[in-house]
Amino acid sequence: MAIVALMAGSIFGAFCGLFSWLVLDTSALNAFGLYFTVSLVSGLLPILFAALRGSDAGDASAVVVRS
Repeated sequence: MAIVALMAGSIFGAFCGLFSWLVLDTSALNAFGLYFTVSLVSGLLPILFAALRGSDAGDASAVVVRS
């Protein structure tokens, strides 16, 4: 799941960087900085939150609803 979070963060960062470079007309260095920042923050936040939850993440069980 950590790899999925990092890949999603990288894709989101790439879209943000390209949007700022092509549409908002920022410099390539600023767009790369935005890509790097957004991809790291949005990719590492789910990993950080899962680590802070600790062992609670493994204790979740499925709820079965029967009618």
